[in-house]
Amino acid sequence: VRAERAIADRAADATVVVASQEAAISERLCDHLLFLQTGRLFWCAPFESWRSRYRRIRVRDRVEATHELGELALITRRQGATMEVLLDDPAGSAEGRLRRAGARVDPMPLPLDELLLVVSA
Repeated sequence: VRAERAIADRAADATVVVASQEAAISERLCDHLLFLQTGRLFWCAPFESWRSRYRRIRVRDRVEATHELGELALITRRQGATMEVLLDDPAGSAEGRLRRAGARVDPMPLPLDELLLVVSA
């Protein structure tokens, strides 16, 4: 906690680069996320860009409509009468498409550490 406070204090006056595998700490301290994969820059963007591109939703009613999402659906998991879907949807079109098909769509939390595991796979 003391180290986090020191980093936060320093970041008030300067740019600070934090290298960490602790997603929760990074999320608390940083406003941008730089992701390296096999030593190369994969993506660098504000946290909100990550959150708007990658989302998890629960689909109720007309869950078969999730098959029409194609590559936008990174992971689908059936949970009883619902389908959980992890989306890579930079245009933000998937949820609207599902709703137009008659599905009920609910947003779900997507922790940063889980997102990074999926993106890095």
